Amino acid sequence: GNNANTTITIDYYITVTPPLGPTGITTTIAGRIVANTAYSLTFNGAPIATGTSSSDGSYSFGYTIPSVLGIGSYPVMIVWATVNNRTATFNVTASPTIALGCRENWK
Repeated sequence: GNNANTTITIDYYITVTPPLGPTGITTTIAGRIVANTAYSLTFNGAPIATGTSSSDGSYSFGYTIPSVLGIGSYPVMIVWATVNNRTATFNVTASPTIALGCRENWK
């Protein structure tokens, strides 16, 4: 027989779902890294979680966006094996508002 070699590149990733919203909502940070590997997650540079990826390399963490944050973009990062990382962004938006009208002489 014939033999052939090919290189397969496995890309590791991080997702943030939903990727935007007001403070107080919970977003899911998930993705894939090396299987059975310790990792740490940060939000805007602050540590928020540590864990170990599953046997297929997946990880998932629910995070509630702190109310002290202003409107803007914030980096979400996973780091594993000290030097490997992937980054996503969460965009804090304005809280929804409801306008209530007042009707004069309401009976």
